[in-house]
Amino acid sequence: MNRFDKIAKDWDEAQRRVKMVQNIFKAISKKVKLSAKLTVADLGTGTGLLLFHIQPLVKEITAFDSSQGMLDVLAKKVSDLQAENVEIQLFNADTENLPEKKFDLIVSGMTFHHFKYPEQIMVKAFSALKKGGAVAIADLEPEDGSFHGEEAQEGVYHNGFELEKFAEAMRAAGFENVSIERAHTMDKGGAKYHIFLAYGEKKSA
Repeated sequence: MNRFDKIAKDWDEAQRRVKMVQNIFKAISKKVKLSAKLTVADLGTGTGLLLFHIQPLVKEITAFDSSQGMLDVLAKKVSDLQAENVEIQLFNADTENLPEKKFDLIVSGMTFHHFKYPEQIMVKAFSALKKGGAVAIADLEPEDGSFHGEEAQEGVYHNGFELEKFAEAMRAAGFENVSIERAHTMDKGGAKYHIFLAYGEKKSA
């Protein structure tokens, strides 16, 4: 059982996390016109905090996560809400591939710093998008490692990302019209942590 399996049941109780996800969704909505035609993937969905902002507005959404505990909490929420357009899939992004050319939009909220090789995940995301699709990735700007604290370092491989390097990696993966903007600032333990939204489009097949 990993750390996320252990904390899954209490994940939604942190109001600062709920507020952060609300602002990430607002930033995504400014970049993407969500509609009932869209097939979406939520990469690193957790308990679905971001997913449930998007789910009512799109055709279908697939929830990918490596924590069975998180997905169990999500599955109960899906059942309670009778959200029939949600598919749940246990998935290790570092070792598995996404389905090819399946999605119109891929979103990810605060997950890329948990990937060992985020550049490779960008390539996988590009391959999983249909032509004309887009990706929207929210994550931390560079921080000193205090965001998670010493007790929660398991599975944290990056203390945020330099924005221009992140944009360069997206372009190297094939994305065009890449842009990065600040989506949220979290006050945690008296310190401020900035969260960006990186957006890119798949123009070619």
